[in-house]
Order: sequence, then C-alpha cells, then structure tokens
Amino acid sequence: TNGHGSVGFYSVASAQSACLASPIQIGKSSLKITSPEERAAKKKQVFVHFCGLQTDISIKSLRKLFETFGAIGTLVKYQKPDGAIRGDGMVGFYDEASAQCSIDSAPLYIQGSSLELVVLSEVPPHLVIPETQKP
Repeated sequence: TNGHGSVGFYSVASAQSACLASPIQIGKSSLKITSPEERAAKKKQVFVHFCGLQTDISIKSLRKLFETFGAIGTLVKYQKPDGAIRGDGMVGFYDEASAQCSIDSAPLYIQGSSLELVVLSEVPPHLVIPETQKP
C-alpha cells in the first residue's frame, strides 16, 4: 500500500483522543493520526516566482537547490503553449521564513543560470500544474 489511509470515528471526542495519542505503535509501524486542520496547514504554501532559468535544468536539480532554504511542495517550470520550457517557474515553500530566506539569497546560481526571485501573492489561476511536477 501507499502508507496512507483513513479511519472513521463515531464521535468527535474519539477522533480528538486519537489525534492526541498519536503516534500509535502497531507492530513495527508507527501510525500518525492528523486532523483535517493539520493536513490543511501542511498544504498551505508561500509561492515564489523564479526567472532566468536555462531550459535544460531538471526539476530534481531545482528541488535540491530550493530545499536548502526549507521544505517545499509545488515546483513548476512554466511552459509555452507549444510545450517548450519558458525559463521561469514557481516554487511553493511550506513556511514564509523559508520563502523569504530564498529571496534574500537571490540571485541563486544553478548550472550556469542566475535565478531572480519574487514572492507571488497567489498562484495565477491560469496555471495548471502537471501531475509529474507535483511533490
């Protein structure tokens, strides 16, 4: 299995008790129970736009670069309508301090590219993030 699942509780009190007792040891496995609020908080990201990227730099290399500032989620290289890489993109940090640290360190250098960074107030609605580029 993928290591994820769900459990139904008959009362809110039972669910809250399970979250407080987490992690629970089951054999050699440790089970972490999270509330919907905790899961939502983990998904919130501060998005930073980057530009100046050579088109042949991989998502894996970019992920390694940006993870030096903190935990990241979404990482996208923008594409033109014909599918060609544009040379810019965005990265989602899970906390504001990590995003700000990356911006304060700009320009960032990777494989001959000099990246400039700016915080995005929100993800542009026209962007569709390909499944292969999601964490």
